[in-house]
Amino acid sequence: MKKRRKFWRYSVGGYGYTVTACARANSPYLYLTWYDAKQKKVWRSLEHADRGKAEGAAKQLSASLLVGQEAHAEGSVTVAEVFGGWERDRGSKRKRPKEDNRRADLWQGFLTGTRDMYSINRRVIDQFVEQRRRGLGELGPVSMYTVGEDVRWLKTVCNWAVAGELLQFSPMGFADRVYLRQFRNVNVKRPRATQEHFEKVLKKAGTVNFRFPYWLRFVHALGWRESAICQLRRSDFDTRTRKQAPHGRILKRAESDKMGVERWVPMSRELRTAFNQMMREFPTVGDVFLFPGVRTKKKPWSRFYASKLLKRAEKDAKVQDHYPPHAYRRKWVNDRKTYPRADVAAAGAWLSVRTLEIYEQPDEATLFEVMDQPRKEREA
Repeated sequence: MKKRRKFWRYSVGGYGYTVTACARANSPYLYLTWYDAKQKKVWRSLEHADRGKAEGAAKQLSASLLVGQEAHAEGSVTVAEVFGGWERDRGSKRKRPKEDNRRADLWQGFLTGTRDMYSINRRVIDQFVEQRRRGLGELGPVSMYTVGEDVRWLKTVCNWAVAGELLQFSPMGFADRVYLRQFRNVNVKRPRATQEHFEKVLKKAGTVNFRFPYWLRFVHALGWRESAICQLRRSDFDTRTRKQAPHGRILKRAESDKMGVERWVPMSRELRTAFNQMMREFPTVGDVFLFPGVRTKKKPWSRFYASKLLKRAEKDAKVQDHYPPHAYRRKWVNDRKTYPRADVAAAGAWLSVRTLEIYEQPDEATLFEVMDQPRKEREA
């Protein structure tokens, strides 16, 4: 068996501007190869076989790709041209046009509208990150996550310009996952409700809406998202007792779940008690929403309306801290940390146990038990 012939090759440059000098079979010359903006491999013959000159040519071409000199052959593209095209084509179609306008003004103020888009490189973006963290303009200091969203937005605009052939390649090609990973907030404090807070708010929940006490009790007992609680129907409750579900079952519908999970889970004593009391006060039969809308009974409460009611109830309860509905979801998970994760995920109708890693938080009592009551392994 013949051994495969090894050809000489030399690579230089990073992601988006890597150039390789190499030899090809059945050719006496050396070649340069790289990927263009459309990720197509390009070959260029050097018309010589001098490896030293080939390395120099590769370095020169890599530097040209980095600063965009290769694309300047047909003329430069300014920041104002790219942002103007983005605004006309995509600005009004985005979910948050005001946020897009704010970021467009922020980047044009930093880069200036007459600047060539191909002159943007990692050094320029690092300067923006440093100034943005200190408080660029009159916006004030912001978190690393906010800065990362600004950088991701510029990368999205550049990708759009490449797809529309306004740019030959994206100057933000260096902003890969590894680079964007730095824009994370360290030690993020996600609010988690306490039992005392829940009991205080529950006492005043009936003052904002007659059905809201039951909504709050369902959130506390189920740990579901607020939108899933709002979309509960009478037919989702199965009150028949079973060996593994002595208090009945409840259905998590796929259309009300973020991941499309549909699952029957057993009801707890707390949930069954709240449901029985609600049925006595608001008798309902069939496929009817338990929390019908204010204007029409054909639609349930929106999660925004439920959040508004929660704020009003907290205000009436005069609690010190104000928690969003998701804080009760975190409370539900952390109250069940001692149980196996697979069972907790199934009870919460989650698709995977990895979701629990987002909601589980350390607490002082558990930390003390970990330090003070370790399981000391002994020899068999």
